Amino acid sequence: MKKTIQKFLMWVYVTTYFRHVYFPKNFDLKSINMLVLSHRNGAIDAFVYVSAFKRGIFLVAKQLQRNFFLKFIFPGISVYRKKDKKDSSCSNRSAIMECLNVLKENKEPLCIFPEGTSTLGPQHLPFFDGYAKMAYTNTQTKRKTILLPVAIIYDDPTCLGGSVWVVPGDKVIVSKKMDIDNIQQQTLENFEKVILTYTSEKTQLMAHQTAIIASLSKKISYYDTLKALEQKRAFYSVIRSYNQKIPSHAFKYKKTVIYPQNFFNSLWVFLITAPIVLPSLMINIIPICIGYFA
Repeated sequence: MKKTIQKFLMWVYVTTYFRHVYFPKNFDLKSINMLVLSHRNGAIDAFVYVSAFKRGIFLVAKQLQRNFFLKFIFPGISVYRKKDKKDSSCSNRSAIMECLNVLKENKEPLCIFPEGTSTLGPQHLPFFDGYAKMAYTNTQTKRKTILLPVAIIYDDPTCLGGSVWVVPGDKVIVSKKMDIDNIQQQTLENFEKVILTYTSEKTQLMAHQTAIIASLSKKISYYDTLKALEQKRAFYSVIRSYNQKIPSHAFKYKKTVIYPQNFFNSLWVFLITAPIVLPSLMINIIPICIGYFA
């Protein structure tokens, strides 16, 4: 009953926050021991992953379970991070044993965020090797261990109404011949096939703007555009020249200025929606302003 309520709350949160959630349907996790998950957008990542993968036991930061309410919202095996506690390795021994038991029983995959914290920056953070150590230990006891790297991509992570993609990479089948460094290296190689990395925040923003404009055609998705741009950097020069002509005070859609194709159509839409939108805006102006500045 408890798990059913938790999953329902996750579903309500995700479907309320995002307009679209794209993830592999009928994805089989039966052979997967561990999900190695990219961490982009704080606790929101966990909500999306739980909705995407119905089965799984998550390794979470201890601070997310500091009271009864948070323990209910963020179930899982809790660990101290180095930045939260100096002697974290000693304090986490029981949690590590619990993780190894999950791998041993192999009923549900163990879900780990190897970066330890999240970032919306141009590159993923360094991976800690704790997951690799557990995979190595599990394999040495004559048990099969299969890892699955998973990336998460948002088109508008900080606002309501955006879309999110959950993209699994290639499996990593851990053999007894592989040491911890080999497991770490192969996982990163498979992970970087699906995650998106950029040289700078400017490059990341230009790729985002290109993908937003391309996705409006409905012929290619935001994520597919970003993957295509990895091989075609020439598109960035087009967006750079486009942005140089934009006044700084212009209104933007997901950080991108998009001009209407037909002025009269846009005027007509404004005229028929203004009688509803403008009074609603005036009635709710105080909470809207509070939310904006918060």
